[in-house]
Amino acid sequence: MERKQLTSIVIGVLALGLVIFLVPSAKRLPGTREESLLQGGGTQAEPGTRALVPIDAQVPGPNSLTPSNVAKPTTVVPASPGGSESLRRFSLEIQGDKFSPDTVIINKGDVVELSITALDKNYDFTQPDFGFKKSISRGQTQEIGFQASAVGKFTFFCSACGGPDKGPVGYVIIVEK
Repeated sequence: MERKQLTSIVIGVLALGLVIFLVPSAKRLPGTREESLLQGGGTQAEPGTRALVPIDAQVPGPNSLTPSNVAKPTTVVPASPGGSESLRRFSLEIQGDKFSPDTVIINKGDVVELSITALDKNYDFTQPDFGFKKSISRGQTQEIGFQASAVGKFTFFCSACGGPDKGPVGYVIIVEK
């Protein structure tokens, strides 16, 4: 009887140890902030915002038919000679506590330049996974550039306006090429 109890205790301790080890790892998505998920600039001010890529996400070209909330690139050119990555430029506006358009869809590896203009008041552009928190004064345009090195749907928002629950919100969706 004592041997059965000892075996049960050992199995229980091993199972508990396995659960303690695996649960935190399962909650962390590959490529999160700890793994330097994207190359950007700024400081991290909020927890990460990475989610799964929507199944129907397609990277638009300058002449693509897209929903009105999806940004069309103003420029798409090779990022480097002989490379498969593209440089994609987008223009966004913030007005009335809304980003317009509010979704940017790009390929993994693309170099991205966002040109964001605040029309009616001061805002900021915050994207914790990229490491961005940039102020944008009323009537001004802020240029934000990065290379997309991880797949996911990333939320950006105005932290000065109340964060993702209260202020303007948008998304950068990075898909596998």
